[in-house]
Amino acid sequence: MSTALALAFCCIFLLLALQAAGGTPLQNSDDLGEAQALPETPRQASPALAPEDAPLPPSSSLSVRASVHLKAQLSPAKSSDDTHGNGGELSIQGYPRKNIQGFFDGHGIYNDRSLWGVLDQGGIRLYPDEHLVIALGKERNRRAPGLLISPSDFINPPENLPGTRPQRAGVWLIRASYQSQSQAVDFFILPVDHTNTYGFPTHDPQLWGSALRYSHFFAKADFSLSVGQLAKTKVYGASLQGFVAKVWKLYGESGGSESSSSQSHLLGLGFEGSDTFSLRAELYRNNRGLGLIPGKTLGLLSGSFAESTKLYTLSLTLAQNLETYQHLSFSRIEWLASSHQVVGGNYLYQTKNPQLSMDWSYTF
Repeated sequence: MSTALALAFCCIFLLLALQAAGGTPLQNSDDLGEAQALPETPRQASPALAPEDAPLPPSSSLSVRASVHLKAQLSPAKSSDDTHGNGGELSIQGYPRKNIQGFFDGHGIYNDRSLWGVLDQGGIRLYPDEHLVIALGKERNRRAPGLLISPSDFINPPENLPGTRPQRAGVWLIRASYQSQSQAVDFFILPVDHTNTYGFPTHDPQLWGSALRYSHFFAKADFSLSVGQLAKTKVYGASLQGFVAKVWKLYGESGGSESSSSQSHLLGLGFEGSDTFSLRAELYRNNRGLGLIPGKTLGLLSGSFAESTKLYTLSLTLAQNLETYQHLSFSRIEWLASSHQVVGGNYLYQTKNPQLSMDWSYTF
């Protein structure tokens, strides 16, 4: 039954994608998804690299974004994780002075008759110079191109499945960054090794470590190299990405530590030649396996489609263990009910555990 549903969804997805080839380009809209990562400051990044905290100029001294989410589980779920179910989100950023930015990003969870909040990001950023940024607090600063997992990024948590709530969780840090049009250098001090359920440091935090990241932006490609020490273990990571024929993005990542068993590698190819349709394919190798499905060698395929009137969006992600027959499939369809409301449906199949759910969100 689950295989038939997945195949039917794939057929619908391909038909819509083919129809999109002659459609009207879709203008990006914040109403179609969750709030993006908190912006930092105007950058001169090359077209091949769009940092996750892609900035917006401070047009006002204070901006607030809030949303409420309700989820209905339509089939039995063996997992008790409902982190991205019922609850809400709140994002605030402000500029008390021209060269100082305060930011806050958190979400609330309602589960099993309990309500609690989680801090994703929060702190201040200082701009002593147009090329220099100093950040203090909890922040997510990611440059790696991987769709879900990024071997070159040993600091930030992995991404969530496409179509679900974007990963916004950061790490406690002190960051000093210098960026010009062709290169960037980031130095991180990571003072907290563990956080509690609410996203705050535990009662007795220890120094996690430090890291240095260098990025170079070429005309059609970007290169990044990171080295550091976490929990007294030396770690490293590197990534390279660039465009081929203007619409295909080719990228690779590698990372590891002093232990040879922790090495991981990633190769990816993405199609970005349409505003209504995107496709990503990745091959991932990790000696320790991956949390989504077991196995050392995995294939990932993900695509999304948004029809021209911006009312419906469709996404499909497949993860296949290339050594066994175990796989994961996740599909989502969204309906933009109004300028503030989104209604969605999810189907997740993981290790003989099918889950069907619907959700509703309202953004203020």
